Amino acid sequence: MAKDITIPYNFELRDYQKPFWAAIQDKPADRAILVWARRHGKDKTMLNAILVQMLKRVANYYYIFPEFNQGRKALWENIDSHGFKTMDHIPLELRKRTDQQQMLIELYNGSIFQIIGASDIDRIVGTNPAGIVFSEYSLMSPNIIGFLLPIVRENKGFMWFNFTPRGDNHARTLYQQGLKSGWFVSYVTAETAGQFSEKELQEIKQEYIGLYGDERLFNQEFLCSFDEPIQGSYYGDLIAQAEEQGRVGDIHYRQEHPVHTYWDLGVGDATGIWFAQFDGARVNIIDYYEGNGKGLDHYIKVLQNKPYVYGEDRKSTRLNSSHTDISRMPSSA
Repeated sequence: MAKDITIPYNFELRDYQKPFWAAIQDKPADRAILVWARRHGKDKTMLNAILVQMLKRVANYYYIFPEFNQGRKALWENIDSHGFKTMDHIPLELRKRTDQQQMLIELYNGSIFQIIGASDIDRIVGTNPAGIVFSEYSLMSPNIIGFLLPIVRENKGFMWFNFTPRGDNHARTLYQQGLKSGWFVSYVTAETAGQFSEKELQEIKQEYIGLYGDERLFNQEFLCSFDEPIQGSYYGDLIAQAEEQGRVGDIHYRQEHPVHTYWDLGVGDATGIWFAQFDGARVNIIDYYEGNGKGLDHYIKVLQNKPYVYGEDRKSTRLNSSHTDISRMPSSA
């Protein structure tokens, strides 16, 4: 006797999750962004939502984490607080095969779900997904969208993003773009979700203060603040100080002054180039460029394509942070 299966399977939607669920029913939202507080069910919600699409349209669907092993721990092998395995939201009765090593599930209708690591994106460039979820997008390189967008566009598919903020980075830019472009955007903090009482949140906040000396990480993880410097970042406190002192704003290139470049040369990580102009005792940071896995010839071309007249190129000169002004929107950021 056939078993009746209700989708979402073994998943009761919370009130703040229901608008997204409604947005993916008849026609899935082409672009969707969930900016939710930590431990508020971002992946559970999107996993159940992607199953709906797999049943409606036979195709490949990818769930991308910053790293392959992160996907294994956070989703494939995850067990929730009730002892339920997260991947069991895709019922065994719908599965034709499950590949534990590749973290792949094929349904009886032919749809394929697979977890991918963003650091190994070459594995899927050239394949043909109709839907992609980017989990913890704030921890990925923003270049990943450019690699996969042509595929999704051709297939008239969808891209969904979920993350908790991690500073003022590309994820905030995506969030702002989503608001301007009319995408489905959900911004849910621990205060608005109602999963914790006010008393519980205050207790959690005090625990964070006791551990870290301030509430910044609490504001990031529970209140979804984009404005908190990343814990352990080299310049987070200095950038925050510059913001408070009004030294971050619209600073433009002045042709009468040469532009000096400051390089952070990367081998296993990114190479960063700061573009600065001296204005008396002040230093104006007017531009910034960052690349990964590129040779020196690439960076030379980047400099040549800019309209600047250059002064000195410096590898490790220390700037006086109290006399440095920073452009809010560098042209290369």
